[in-house]
Amino acid sequence: MIKKIIDNVLFKPWSIWKPLWNFQSRANPIFLPIIAFIISSTIITSFYALTNYFAEWRNFSIFDSSTIIDDKIPFIKNSILIYATYYVLFIVVALSAPLNKKGLMECIFMYQVLLTLSILSFIIFVLMPIKVDTREGLEIGNGIISSLYEILYLADPPFNSWPSLHVMHSIFLSWVLIRWLNLSQGLLKMPKMLNNSTLFKNRIFPFFIWTLAILISLSTTTTKQHYFFDVITGVVFAALGIKVMILCINLIENDENAGFEIL
Repeated sequence: MIKKIIDNVLFKPWSIWKPLWNFQSRANPIFLPIIAFIISSTIITSFYALTNYFAEWRNFSIFDSSTIIDDKIPFIKNSILIYATYYVLFIVVALSAPLNKKGLMECIFMYQVLLTLSILSFIIFVLMPIKVDTREGLEIGNGIISSLYEILYLADPPFNSWPSLHVMHSIFLSWVLIRWLNLSQGLLKMPKMLNNSTLFKNRIFPFFIWTLAILISLSTTTTKQHYFFDVITGVVFAALGIKVMILCINLIENDENAGFEIL
């Protein structure tokens, strides 16, 4: 029973994609990743806001996850700029999705994994909320940086802490981005000269993307948005997502239809 549920949720395309799958086959393949990006982002943003404001209204924290490590991590005001690059990742990944049949199947599975990870996180946010008491007394000053913090604090009450979506999404999407840009079969491609360089494709480019993912993850603590515990749990969830994605890719490689005949 459980195995069947897991199989249907993770390793078969959801029926909600049927209109989009049929539409892209008649129009242009690029519509699939772009519309899937819009749908998934809308769902994630909406549920994140709902669960966060619900947690703020309830004002309950199941336990204090702060550690001595959090006390040692400094507040770095300008790190909010790195924190904000998280949102760019979603767009770049959508534009780099391979536009052949296998790539579009992979794209569907990727957004399913992304949504599944996010929904599991939302359940945790509701059932086991943790408040992040780190904002009081921070010197955010004036200017553009302070305005960014004001917008962040207005839109993001100090709940929904673990696992950190910023960390989970950044690591998972970085893995996907490295794979897809190396394939260079999407709207956004790696420059041909760089794509022909094994050193760049296998070493330099992955190093750059993983460094960015690590910096985004660390910025959740240096902006005092999250505890170290949230970062670790975010990494664990991302690793699970990557593992599932690898299994989905293997499924596509070994099965021409990979369950997509139902769409």
